[in-house]
Amino acid sequence: MIDGGCVMISGLHRVTAAGVVTALTVASLAAIAVSIGTASAQQPPPKPAAAPSAPKPGSDAQQRAWCNNSDSSDVQTIIGCSALIKSGREKKHDLVIDYNNRGVALYNKKDYDHAILDYNAALKLDPNYAPAYNGRCAAFNAKGNAALAIADCDQAIQIDPKFAYAYNNRSIAKRAKGDAAGAEADIAKARALDPNLAK
Repeated sequence: MIDGGCVMISGLHRVTAAGVVTALTVASLAAIAVSIGTASAQQPPPKPAAAPSAPKPGSDAQQRAWCNNSDSSDVQTIIGCSALIKSGREKKHDLVIDYNNRGVALYNKKDYDHAILDYNAALKLDPNYAPAYNGRCAAFNAKGNAALAIADCDQAIQIDPKFAYAYNNRSIAKRAKGDAAGAEADIAKARALDPNLAK
């Protein structure tokens, strides 16, 4: 306390009890320190403890969060998954998921050709990864290639017979080929497995 007020070192101002603000020079700061009789006034105040925060942008943790979090935007997912894929540090199973997730984001952005390339990469690493077959099925549906879509959804269903979305996507392809009965059977199976698909 000086003159009943406080010293704001960072602002280089002194507020007196009367509320008068005067600029402090380096010389006056030294004089204050001497008059108080402490050397601590010459040292900067301690830094406050850092609060827990989100992963730093560009860090592996941030990239992983963007790649694997359904709340991430498609652009964030593409950035995060791309960084993880390029890092060269991913394990095989993680790479499969990275490619698949980036494929989903590309699909959502209507970049079906690049989505298919990512699903291909995931399946090259793990030929039994049903979500990549299902994603590629959806992309082929979007491109109007019902035959390839059906083949991929068949493969996804063979790997995971309870994969409701694969039945749903296959129903779309069957309807596009004119197989209304097959499409209805697939959508009924999808809804039986996941009642949320009925909404």
